[in-house]
Order: sequence, then C-alpha cells, then structure tokens
Amino acid sequence: MAVDDLRRLVSRHAVDNTIVVTFANVKALSFAVNWAAHLHRAGVRGILVGLLQASPATQTFAGMNLALRPYGAIGFSAVSKEAGSNAQGGRWFHVLPLLRTGARVLLSDCDVVFLRDPRPYLLQLEAAHPLMDLAISSDAQGPTDAQRLSPSVGDAVESGDGGDLDLEHARACHESLNIGLMHFPPGARDGAIRAIREAMAHLLLPGNLRRVDQGPINYRWKKGADRWRWRRTLFAISDARGRRLCGLVNGTVVAGVLPIAQFGNLLTHGVLRLHAAAHVLPYAVHATFARVQQPAVKLARLREAGLWNDEAEVVHARGATPGRGATASRGAMAGRHRHRAGEGGEGGSWAGYLSYTPQIPAPLLVAPSELPRRSDGGTTLPRTHLRLMRVQVSAAHGGPLIASECI
Repeated sequence: MAVDDLRRLVSRHAVDNTIVVTFANVKALSFAVNWAAHLHRAGVRGILVGLLQASPATQTFAGMNLALRPYGAIGFSAVSKEAGSNAQGGRWFHVLPLLRTGARVLLSDCDVVFLRDPRPYLLQLEAAHPLMDLAISSDAQGPTDAQRLSPSVGDAVESGDGGDLDLEHARACHESLNIGLMHFPPGARDGAIRAIREAMAHLLLPGNLRRVDQGPINYRWKKGADRWRWRRTLFAISDARGRRLCGLVNGTVVAGVLPIAQFGNLLTHGVLRLHAAAHVLPYAVHATFARVQQPAVKLARLREAGLWNDEAEVVHARGATPGRGATASRGAMAGRHRHRAGEGGEGGSWAGYLSYTPQIPAPLLVAPSELPRRSDGGTTLPRTHLRLMRVQVSAAHGGPLIASECI
C-alpha cells in the first residue's frame, strides 16, 4: 500500500490517534477473525489487519475483508517480496510505515486474544514512563514482581481486580521478549523507528528471514549482529518508577516489558494463572506455549479456554440459541464459569459445543457404607465399582460416536 494511502487509512480509522493492528494471510484468516471479534466485543475500535500478499483488486483481498468487516476490522494490502518469502518475518517490513503516521500503534500477532480494552492501561503506562519507546510482552514464566501501576482501592484485591500492574522490573528484559504483542506510543518516536529498522536489517541477513523471527530480533536488539556487538548491550534504565526500563540497540531504544500476569500466554494464563496469583484481571492471551505450535493445536487450546469465536459455527442442540458460543466466551473473559444451554436432558450446547450427559444407574451411586454386606462380613464394593466403571467406559465410548455422527 502506498504511504499516502496508508496515512489516509490510519487517519480515517484511528480512534484517539490509536490503531490496533495485526497481519494475516489466507491461512491465518480464522485467527485474524477471532482476534478482531474479541477486540470488537471489548469495545475497541480502530482495528486494522494487514492482508499479506493480497492485492486490492483480487478476490482474496475482497473475501478476507468480507470476513473481517462484521467485527469492525479494516483490511489493507501488505504485499512485498519479504512477505512473499516468509509471512512471519515479512510483516515487519510493513510496520515502519504505520509508525511513521504518528499514531499510537498496538501491534500483535493474530493468535492473540484480547479479553478487555487495553488502551486506557497503555495510556497510563505512557504517562508513568515518558522515556519508553515501546512496550513488549515476554515469554517469562514468572513470578511477576506485581508492582502496581496505581494503588489498589478498598477490597478490590478480594474481587480479583487489585488494579493494574506496572511494567516488569528491568531484569525481565533478559528473558525472551515476545514480539507477538508490542505497544508503540504516538509521535513516531526515534527509538521505535530505530527498533523496527534494526529488526528489518537483521531479518535481511542470510538465512534469517527463513527462521522464526523472534530469535533474530531479540538477538539484534539486545546484543548486536553475528560478527559485532553493541558497545552497550542490554542494560537497565531508571526513571521515577524505579529500574523498570531497559536500553536496547546500543542504548538508542528504551523498552519496557508488559506485566506477564496481564499479557500472558497459554501457559502463564491458563496453567500457571499468574493473574489470579497477582489479583489482577488479564488483558490478553497469546496462543503460544501450546506444546506444538500448530494452528490446529492453538485453536483447540483457545476453544478449551472459551477464547475462540464460534458464533458463526456454533452447534445447535436442544434449547440452544444462536450466539451461545460468543456469550460463553464473554463469561470466560470476565472470569465467570461458562453455562450450558439446553439443560434438562441428555444433550445441550455449551460454549458452542454439543454436550452429552450419560445416565448412571442409581444403584451404582450408593455410598460404600450403604452397600449390602456379604455373608463373610465383607462388602460388595469391588464388584459394584467394576460395574460402575464398565458403565462409565461405555459412556465415554458413546460420546465420540455421537460426535462423529454430527460432523
């Protein structure tokens, strides 16, 4: 997309000079739709999607935009030689023009799920850390030092919302910086521009564009390139909030690490539950640490967490109504339990899934103390247990058979 056209696009769609951006190709479209749907549901506007290798005059471009429009997302063309070679690394060559517009840019991978609007929080971060050129998520597994951005009030901690956390301590910069979620304050800051220029330069080194982009970019920002080092490698920078910023790219870029308890991944959010330990509400979950980094596995894990937008493909069952999948996801995002639709029978829809409740014979559910005694004084517990087990195994076998008939 031409620079002037991009400026007009950003000017037209930015809200409070802020845009939220991801990049996706045809293969990743379902993740981009899920990303946009959750942002839209959280009340976020100014959503842009860079459509990699999709020219405006093509049917692919029109089809991807058609899928994104219901969620307020606008697709723009992102075609380049680098993106054609590797979509993951090639997207960085389309980030610099966005920063040059002067808008505040929240950039993320399309497999990030936003649980609530992060923009007010990011404004607070900018005010608290005016030296910060960019904020970035982390692959650190904790623990967070849980320093509050502002003091919690009253019993907020008891409800799980003890206020938001500040940037992590500068030592978190030594962990792997996860470039899947980055925030750039407005004004086309020199440090932000330099960071992206260095990322592009490193990706153009032989072999780097074919690799996962996170390693090369981490290395370049912190240490330098293969045959030389920055005079000042990664170091801590102090401001009024303490040592919570780090110097990158020979000290020309000032970065901060977003709190891992609020900007987590499938491990820190869903397994370690760092947000619960820190008494805060999460903002985003990145579908990494899924054991196998494959789209099908990520999709399954997000569905398990109630973070996948199944509204368009919800399975209707007895008593279920359209949109139940989205309703359940909203409940999960707010920390509530998901509720079944279609109660009172053998089936129903639960967070967009067909549910199956087997019937257990009442005599098998008797407490051990109420089991009849044998003539030798023993109980019939082992026999009863085996009968119950056979019924349950049979039910477990029946569930997948029913599911296979519904495909």
